[in-house]
Amino acid sequence: MASVIRSVVSVVIILLSLSATANAEGDASVLLALKQDSQPKYFLNAPHHQGLCDRIYAELQKRLRQEGIQLQVQKPFIPIKRLLKQIEHGAADLFCGAGRNAEREAKFYYLSTPVYEVSNVVLAHRDEPLMPQTFADLATIDHAVAIIDGTSSGRFLQRQGVEPGALFNEINRAIKAVAENPRVRFFYYHDLGLNYALVSHKNLPIQVVPSRFRTVPQWILVSRQTPEPLRQAMESTLAGMQADGTLAAIGAEFLTITP
Repeated sequence: MASVIRSVVSVVIILLSLSATANAEGDASVLLALKQDSQPKYFLNAPHHQGLCDRIYAELQKRLRQEGIQLQVQKPFIPIKRLLKQIEHGAADLFCGAGRNAEREAKFYYLSTPVYEVSNVVLAHRDEPLMPQTFADLATIDHAVAIIDGTSSGRFLQRQGVEPGALFNEINRAIKAVAENPRVRFFYYHDLGLNYALVSHKNLPIQVVPSRFRTVPQWILVSRQTPEPLRQAMESTLAGMQADGTLAAIGAEFLTITP
């Protein structure tokens, strides 16, 4: 009887080991992507209204599936600081739409192919006679440029010697100020967010100045704990999306400003 029990226990242990191995192998082919609380990069619960990075994730999902890799996208929005912590500690694998700096490069990998570029532009009244082309042009306009307080765009503008004349905490208020307040002659922001917001302000007497003051690539950021084969699969897949024009086509839908 004892030998029978030992045999049964041995079989159970073997089955559990095989199950654990199978699960580990299954987990090894799964990637988890996160969504930031930032529109129009991402939209929540809107399958027919996808954001820029929603579209990129969907294309990655389709192509990686052909290689036996499952890309899961976590649906809830996550604030950027918490999102980066989760990826840093290996609770998730990737995030689309990340800026690049030395601090982040020490904590994460970046896929080699940028997914899109954002440019800083200025919004002006339709009757504005001055069309600034450089930061020096903006610096000569005494306190007439508005920014969104606390943004990287605003901080960068100030580092170029341009002192803003108005600080806003919400983009729609800044747009309306350019249309209605003669003291706010320009609003400095990035084209991705501005283009999205302008859809709701088509009847205002405003225009986007053609000049682009700074253009910055945006990337897919990857956890250093993500297995190397999965990261390489993403590398080759994303490079293919660039080579066949998919990334450019997706970006054009969001980054072509039509004031």
